Amino acid sequence: MDLGNSIYGYLHEGRDIVHKEDKQIQYKGGQQKGMYIGQGMSYADFVSKACERLDINSNGYTFHYTLEFDPSALQQLNDDEDMHMMLSHSYDYAHVECSSQLSIRERRGSCVIEQRLVDINIRTIAECTRQNGHFWQLFIAHYFSIQGFLMGCQPIIAIDSTHLSGPYKGSLFSTTTHDADDGMFPIAFGVVSSKNYEDWLWFLQKLKGILQDKEVTYILHLNLHAQNDHLEGLDIVK
Repeated sequence: MDLGNSIYGYLHEGRDIVHKEDKQIQYKGGQQKGMYIGQGMSYADFVSKACERLDINSNGYTFHYTLEFDPSALQQLNDDEDMHMMLSHSYDYAHVECSSQLSIRERRGSCVIEQRLVDINIRTIAECTRQNGHFWQLFIAHYFSIQGFLMGCQPIIAIDSTHLSGPYKGSLFSTTTHDADDGMFPIAFGVVSSKNYEDWLWFLQKLKGILQDKEVTYILHLNLHAQNDHLEGLDIVK
């Protein structure tokens, strides 16, 4: 490899990303390795060599890189075009994060969302709970959705739910509104183990936390048998 036509890559795996006030980031824990990345290296070759250096299997992992002028913003590294973008915007070195594709995992005895979700979009709200060692509730509201709703959407929120029919059972909660062009705009969604009173109350309390006291009108798409119980929970968060 022509080292004069290469950049040095810092490979990070299983490390926590800590954001600093000056938009810099700090890596803690996990492992770090280094490798030279040649101009014109294909994505497939990069993944193969990076996984060899980190001693991991490429299955189940994704890659992101940071730009020298804005280390706080993670960029996706999925194909040859992304490789070209990384090499074009990196002068001497690049930081590449290798992380598990699992969006939920146990860490220090509690269930948290992969930090990558928040790293990509800082101030995103992502919370997960467990009960008796098993997944229980998940709430996600992307920061751009929160800001979009507060700054430019109609003060009307539609709340709906549906059962999950895949291998992992449970229910999906969703909240949407309409933007200035009358287009549908997502606000937040949740995944819960059931659709009982406690799950609805938890979800609605999380929703209240992102509304910042904005007065809104709720539209509930619920069956008549369950509507009274859920409305009681809604009254609590108004």
